[in-house]
Amino acid sequence: MRLRRRNADGWPMSPGAEQRVRQRVVVTTDQADRRVDQAAASIWSDYSRSRLADWIRGGQLRVNDQVVKPNYRLSTGEHLELNAEFSRHDSNPEPQAMAIDVLHADDALLVVNKPPGLVVHPGSGNLDGTLINGLLHYDPRLETLPRAGLVHRLDKDTSGCLIIARTASAHNH
Repeated sequence: MRLRRRNADGWPMSPGAEQRVRQRVVVTTDQADRRVDQAAASIWSDYSRSRLADWIRGGQLRVNDQVVKPNYRLSTGEHLELNAEFSRHDSNPEPQAMAIDVLHADDALLVVNKPPGLVVHPGSGNLDGTLINGLLHYDPRLETLPRAGLVHRLDKDTSGCLIIARTASAHNH
């Protein structure tokens, strides 16, 4: 039996949340003459194009062990190597403890019941005490995703279910 990490509320934490990705591929004739950012988006479709472009610019996605620009044109037989670590996403605020009504939790998604009056994400006049602050406390690995994995939002005074992606793949798709 595999033990699963649980957060303070007893809900399973995502064991599939990526912390590092390491892969090496050879450029095929179908990918030749394409920009490296375009080819990377088709090869690693679980990650957003902006994340891949950041990795290319940061040297975490290289061509033949060389740092290139996102517009570099590929040739057949070249090697693409992705060696990237997921770090805290700059847009995420600080975690804060709060009660969150979790309706569903699995490796890829959370579904939460948002009550009326709760602000979903920080903004002017609401810099903390938001659902995103609470989600980051609930599952710290959400810090690597934009908006802590939130894929949509509801107005402050609206109640309802919200879906939160727990992996880069789920967030991208």
